[in-house]
Amino acid sequence: MPITRRGLGLGTAGLVGTAAFGAGARAEEQLKWMTLAAHFYMVPPFCADTGIFTRHGLNVDVGLATNAPTLLPAVVSGTIQVGVSTAIHVAIAREQGLDVVLLAGSSIQVRGVRNTAVLERPDGNFTKPADFIGKRVVIPGRNGVFHVMFEKYLMDAGVDPNKVNYVEAGFAQAGDILRGGAADAALSTEPFLSRLVDAGTAKVAMEYWIPTQETIFDSCYICQGAWAKQHPDIVAALRASLRDGIAAMRADPAKMQQVEAKWLKLPPEVIARSGPPMSRIDIQPSEVQYWIDVARQVGLVDKPPPVSDMIA
Repeated sequence: MPITRRGLGLGTAGLVGTAAFGAGARAEEQLKWMTLAAHFYMVPPFCADTGIFTRHGLNVDVGLATNAPTLLPAVVSGTIQVGVSTAIHVAIAREQGLDVVLLAGSSIQVRGVRNTAVLERPDGNFTKPADFIGKRVVIPGRNGVFHVMFEKYLMDAGVDPNKVNYVEAGFAQAGDILRGGAADAALSTEPFLSRLVDAGTAKVAMEYWIPTQETIFDSCYICQGAWAKQHPDIVAALRASLRDGIAAMRADPAKMQQVEAKWLKLPPEVIARSGPPMSRIDIQPSEVQYWIDVARQVGLVDKPPPVSDMIA
């Protein structure tokens, strides 16, 4: 399958410690779950480290991925059972006939709470969307929600996003790229955003992603549709585990910081500034429709699937 504007590719580079898993697996057999190295995606590692998965009768091997766009193809191929993606990528995949669905919500955007922003070098002078024309902007992944919402931000202001040059790199690498002059700005999130600003490596240029509703999920956990239908008990146990994990992280910030510091390799005081995870497991159909509409606006889907087909 060629990689195009709407393409996803089927490579699995960038996975750490993946393992195969048969479609007929039972709850006591191991599931492979790949998440991302950012505050919002630390609920699965927390559930693994504190025994929450085990208490729900699950054997889950959690690993970190270095490249977010590889996770959907890894789920489709069966290399892993659960990964991180977005409703936009799921819509693209299903339009292409791939069997992938939304298992649960992951991170959310909350109106009035800034956890994303465009960063620029200390000597930068971005003041409006048109200033990005001809500039180089670091994005965590092409066609991911950060990239798509930035393109929507530009388009809503009458700026052609094709006139912006993009540099793909992880959140953790953005500071070095800005410092070295290989990019002019970067899309960032916590805890990396505050750390770069505090270190004087970057400053906030502007907010580009302001939710139009109180909360909306921006990333999700995904699995194969057929696998979800064959294992409804496992799906229910995974969702219950995530709910318990979020509650425990909010109730015990010290434990949350300990686990995240280990997985993210960041000082606990940096983790503490991020606060409790802004996560929600249950996905509303209206939220999925919002992302389908955004994907259509930026030209990523032509004939999107019904919302009911996208949720496990």
